[in-house]
Amino acid sequence: MFDLGLGSPVGLIGGTLTFLPWPQFQAELGLGYGLSGVQFSVMPKLNVGSAQRHFVLGIGPSVGIGQSTNPSRLCVSYWLHAEAGFETRSRSGASFLLAFGVVRGLGGEMPGHGVIGVTEQGETIRPEPLSDLPILLPEFRIAWGHWF
Repeated sequence: MFDLGLGSPVGLIGGTLTFLPWPQFQAELGLGYGLSGVQFSVMPKLNVGSAQRHFVLGIGPSVGIGQSTNPSRLCVSYWLHAEAGFETRSRSGASFLLAFGVVRGLGGEMPGHGVIGVTEQGETIRPEPLSDLPILLPEFRIAWGHWF
């Protein structure tokens, strides 16, 4: 599926590959990009409803890896996502998902983004990476895809 979201397991934009071993269970792998950098995720999901229209409940971890700007180093952040959503699938396999939930920062650092000022010598001042991420934030995603 192609995902767009905010705080989602695959960041702002990404893709997921989902395996359906049983009608009531999905195993989702994701890759995307967001404010924490490149985002990798794993989310098992429970399906409640029919094969064409069902609610999904999922919980799983993700890891963000981003390049810091001040100083230049990698920042790694760890997240736990919990979401509830609704998915509909056509008989031809086209799929649409709308999900909401919460994401909790488990630790690590996020890269500082943007510019907060310029020195008298003309050097750019960038924010420091955010660290110690035990924060709870809302999550949202919308996805389109196809089942095979």
